[in-house]
Amino acid sequence: MDQDHTVSLFWRLQLVAWPAYGIVSTVGALPYVGLVPHLDSLHSVLVGKAVFSAAGLVASAGLRIVYRRVAAQSGAWTRIAPLVILLSYVAGLSATLCANAARYLISGRYLDTVWSSFFGGAVNASAIFLAWSACYFAVRNYQALETEKSEALKANALAQQAQFEMLRSQVSPCISCKANDFKINRSRVPWRSGVCSCAMCHAPIDVLYKPYVSSRPIECQ
Repeated sequence: MDQDHTVSLFWRLQLVAWPAYGIVSTVGALPYVGLVPHLDSLHSVLVGKAVFSAAGLVASAGLRIVYRRVAAQSGAWTRIAPLVILLSYVAGLSATLCANAARYLISGRYLDTVWSSFFGGAVNASAIFLAWSACYFAVRNYQALETEKSEALKANALAQQAQFEMLRSQVSPCISCKANDFKINRSRVPWRSGVCSCAMCHAPIDVLYKPYVSSRPIECQ
């Protein structure tokens, strides 16, 4: 698959998935506004979800860079899986810190807030990034399989073409003379033997003889 197309597909999915997650999570949090401490106002909820989606977009783009390098060096899942889990947790911590800091800043409670509360919800955020990583590798493997299939089809087509050319060269090169177009019922029309005058073969062929046509060498069409 073309590299530019792959990059374009990645960013299209990114720009659709993360805003969609932000909208869905915001709608899901609306019934709990004012009922739990970390959802004290609608404004803080909107800011927190928007910042988390933006942080997720940036963090997942960074994960993609790391995953591509790791997959190129060692493709074994036993080596990649622990790193994926660790990086997903780090990304979840980072996105959660940004979202909570923005939410506390909007509400004006960041000065009297315990620092550990800035990481509240990091486990759930890590699960989100872990799911994103699974989707990324699934799409990557699917693209690799499609590329292999395309290359196999191209190689098969080239092999068949080469085989056809080899068989064609073993017969008369003047197969393109379309001599078969002249081979009709000999019992109705008189025939004579001729020799192809092209420089490729000079192969003998049977051609239709018509007395009212001027005599000229038979050439490849």
